[in-house]
Amino acid sequence: MFPTAEEDSLTTLGADQTAVGPAIVALKIGEQNTYGAVVQHFQGVGSSNLRDANGKEEDISLTDIQYVFRHKISPSVQVGFAPNIQVDWNKEGGDRFSIPIGLGIDKTTTIGKMPIRLGIETYYYVKKNDMFGPDYGLRFFAIPVMPKLF
Repeated sequence: MFPTAEEDSLTTLGADQTAVGPAIVALKIGEQNTYGAVVQHFQGVGSSNLRDANGKEEDISLTDIQYVFRHKISPSVQVGFAPNIQVDWNKEGGDRFSIPIGLGIDKTTTIGKMPIRLGIETYYYVKKNDMFGPDYGLRFFAIPVMPKLF
């Protein structure tokens, strides 16, 4: 994760700091269903302007869990979801968690000779990590489809 905001007022979650960390992917890709998760943890490195309640410098400590389920309803159309749960370890209690649920649809088509998945998903946040967190989310995506390697 890299700090990209030009103004300090635009940074959130300590994003004025570079962060690194591990990731793991566990997916089961079947004929009809695909399911699993992508789990990542980001830990801040370097200095940060973010301070805790005592004025001590606070590094980014953020976990992101994307849970995935897709069901094929035809060879080119799928329904399902892939929202991201976020855990901000710098916050206390229930304010740590942002938990969306939702549903979407996608279709595989071609643009020129390139197969591409186009989709839309909508989410409702059953838990948000602060009073400024979203109530709803909308995600559009376009993913180039690569041939199977194995």
